[in-house]
Amino acid sequence: MPLRPRVRGPRGFSGRAPGRAIGRAPRRAHGWALIAVIAAVATLACSCRSPDRAGPASCEVWVTRDCGHTVLKSVEETFSPGETVMDVTRRVCRVETMYGGGFVKSIDDLASTGRRSSQGGDWFYYVDGVLEGRGAAESRVADGAIVWWDYHDWSSGGGIFVAPVGAWPRPLDRSLDSGCRVLFTSSAADRALRISKAIESAGGECHLNGYAGEPLDDRQSPVLLVGLAEEALNYPWLSDLFRNAWRAGMPGTVKKEGLLGFDSRGKEGACWREGAALIVATGSFMGDRRPLFLVVGWDKAGLDAAVAVLTDGESRGRSELKRAFGLAITSLGGVRLPVDAAGGGDRQ
Repeated sequence: MPLRPRVRGPRGFSGRAPGRAIGRAPRRAHGWALIAVIAAVATLACSCRSPDRAGPASCEVWVTRDCGHTVLKSVEETFSPGETVMDVTRRVCRVETMYGGGFVKSIDDLASTGRRSSQGGDWFYYVDGVLEGRGAAESRVADGAIVWWDYHDWSSGGGIFVAPVGAWPRPLDRSLDSGCRVLFTSSAADRALRISKAIESAGGECHLNGYAGEPLDDRQSPVLLVGLAEEALNYPWLSDLFRNAWRAGMPGTVKKEGLLGFDSRGKEGACWREGAALIVATGSFMGDRRPLFLVVGWDKAGLDAAVAVLTDGESRGRSELKRAFGLAITSLGGVRLPVDAAGGGDRQ
C-alpha cells in the first residue's frame, strides 16, 4: 500500500509571546515598525503572486461491457474532495444499488444477473487499471483517476480479471511508494529502456533490471517484464505462469506452439506467431496495486511492435489498447483479448 505522507507543522514559529523590557519604549516602537514593514512586504508579495491555476479535481469514467469490447460511455467528470466512485458514477449514469447502497445492481438499465446465472453478467469496477475489492461507496476518488466499469460474465478470467491493461500506463505510473520495476530478458534491454522512459514521461518512477528467472509473485512494487517468447519459456516460474494463465486472470498466454488468445470461456480462441506479441497482466488479489505486466513477442518484429504500442501514441494497435483487458499484436493489427471463439487469430 502507498505510504502515508507525514504532515508537519509550520516551521519557524515557537509560539512564545514577546517579552517586555521596562524603560525600552523606543526599542519596542522600533520593533513594531519592523513588524509593520514585514507585513507590508508580505502584503506586496501576496498581491504579486500569480492566481491559483489549479482547477477542480477530475477523473475519467469509462463504462464498457464484454471485457472492454463495447464502449457504452466515456466521460470526464469533476468532483469534490472526499467523493467516492459511487458519487461520480451516479452523476454520469443511472445507477441502481443493492446491499445498502454500497454495490451497483444496474447501470443505465443494464442489470447484474448474479454469479450463478448461465447468461448475462455482473458489474466490475477498476480504478487506474486495478479491480477493486470493496464497494464503490467506500472507494474515494483521486485526482486524475480512471474509473472503469465493465459488465461481463464471472466465467471470464477464470472468475476474475484483476489487472486489465487498457488503462496503460496505469497503475505503473501511479505507484507512490517505491516506483515500478521494468525487467527484461537477455535480448530485450533496449526495448525495456524505451518502455521505462514512457512510464517516467507519464510521471512514474522506474527501476530497470535484467530478469534472472526469480519468482515474481511476491512483488513489492508493480512489475513489467518484456522479452521474447523463446527466452521467457526457458524460465520455470514464467513457464508455470503461462500454463495457468487463465486461472491467473490473463486473457492470453505463451506456448511453444505460439501466442494464444483465450475466448470468454477460457478456450484457446486464436494463435499467432510471426510478427506477433502479447500484452497481458495479472494480479494476486482484488485491489492488488502491484500487478505484473507481461510484454512478450514471438519474434523481434512482434516485440518491437508491442513496444511501439506502449511508447508511441500513433503506433499500429495503440487505439485497440485503450480499454482492452489484454492485447495481441498481429500482422493485421491489434486484437483485443479475450477474443471471440469464432476467430480473431491468423492460425499458422
